[in-house]
Amino acid sequence: MHGYGGNKRRMLKLRDAARAAGFAAESVQYPSLLRDLDEIAAAIAELVVASSALHQGRIKEVSLVAFSMGGLVAKRVVMTLKLRSDAPKLVQLVTIGTPHLGSPLASLPAWLRVLGGPNVAELMTKDESAVKVLPVRLGVVGGRGVRNHWTIAGVLGDGDGVVELTSAIVEGAVDSLVVKKVKHTKLPTDPKVVAAVVRFLKHGRFEASRNG
Repeated sequence: MHGYGGNKRRMLKLRDAARAAGFAAESVQYPSLLRDLDEIAAAIAELVVASSALHQGRIKEVSLVAFSMGGLVAKRVVMTLKLRSDAPKLVQLVTIGTPHLGSPLASLPAWLRVLGGPNVAELMTKDESAVKVLPVRLGVVGGRGVRNHWTIAGVLGDGDGVVELTSAIVEGAVDSLVVKKVKHTKLPTDPKVVAAVVRFLKHGRFEASRNG
């Protein structure tokens, strides 16, 4: 799942790498600027159920991989599917540069005017409790060491230039990966991240790449 204002093309490298590793992977497009997170999550949950049915029982387990705000959507998808008797078994969630504890950028008036849409408030929300109760293995990826005008001005702390490391790497994950000097928008296509995410999907750990 892509992030706020993005599209599924940003996730194609991850999709293709997962397919090469033997997964029936799909990249999902959703209207991140037009619908709120609960509506988006409900629609994606339906896609997961429909996709599982389409494969006629060959899919036994499902993992979700999500970038930026997509991780906030994915957490809702997990909880939605947990309540459905027709849902396949969800086993893992990987979030990449997700602002689990919000982003200071979302609180800036100028930033709000640029972004707009119904989900700006969600990008300010500290949603740590939702991570701790997720009924799946969680892996989290975050960036550090990116400097831009937001970090120089002191608006943002250490992170990927959009999401602070302390918001992307949260308690409750079974493993975490920190990558250095990779900009937020480049995280889902960075070769280190792509390889590590596929390892997590296969083994439940980022393994040798966990320290960036």
